[in-house]
Amino acid sequence: MDEAITTPIYETEDYQGVKDVLAVIHDLEVIKEFVSKIKDQQIILADGHHRYEGSLMYRKAQIAANLDHTGKEGYNYHLMYLTNIHADDLRVLPTHRLISGLPDFDEKELLKALSEFFIIKDLEEAHAVHEIILGKQWAFGLLLKDRTHKLRLKPEVHDSISWNFPKVVKDLDLTVMHYFVFEKVLGILGKDQRSSPYISFDRSFPDCLTKVIREEVQMALITNDISMEEIKNVCDSGYTMPQKSTSFYPKTICGFLFSSINEDEFHSRVNTSL
Repeated sequence: MDEAITTPIYETEDYQGVKDVLAVIHDLEVIKEFVSKIKDQQIILADGHHRYEGSLMYRKAQIAANLDHTGKEGYNYHLMYLTNIHADDLRVLPTHRLISGLPDFDEKELLKALSEFFIIKDLEEAHAVHEIILGKQWAFGLLLKDRTHKLRLKPEVHDSISWNFPKVVKDLDLTVMHYFVFEKVLGILGKDQRSSPYISFDRSFPDCLTKVIREEVQMALITNDISMEEIKNVCDSGYTMPQKSTSFYPKTICGFLFSSINEDEFHSRVNTSL
């Protein structure tokens, strides 16, 4: 790979200084080495799961319609980008939660209800939220129009989570947030949260703060980064991460590559086999 990118096809740089370098490896022996290396590896699907599920559904439909199915048709393949989860330069950034449109929303009643489950600390400076919750388990920042608070779950209430998840999932900050804040305090049941009109998402802390101040949302919940170890442990349990929990950085740029599934375009004119 290092040799290949010395003669790239494309090289771009994004607004944050991250470079995308695209090169092609044509050597069949090298490609075989890649295939051999990952053949028995466990692959974690970190992003694009809807596209992957769509590909599986499309493949199933095509197999049913093709009496001469061989397994080598274009619909059997899905273009992916692989990265090393142990790489030092890969980060998982937090995705914050915004609440808007709740009827009869009252800040005093909210804080009173939260106090049953959380230790609540008033903060003087909203911009200090990240530093204050950093590295603390089950700790969140709560942004309201004129007030900012630190929430930290009372350890003794954690075992009351009734959702049918293994411990590694129940221990996640986002599970704690969605169970105790959204379900127990706001009354948005877990089964309704994925499609709830009251919950939205934003990866930018400044955007969250601005939306709260402008009263575009009623409140924002600021969360910590998720570690790669947590992701691995959840995957090993056979479960998936909570919705909107993994924002990987840096991300590969979209639009460089497309894989055709038209048969006359998909197959190489060179008769090779891996």
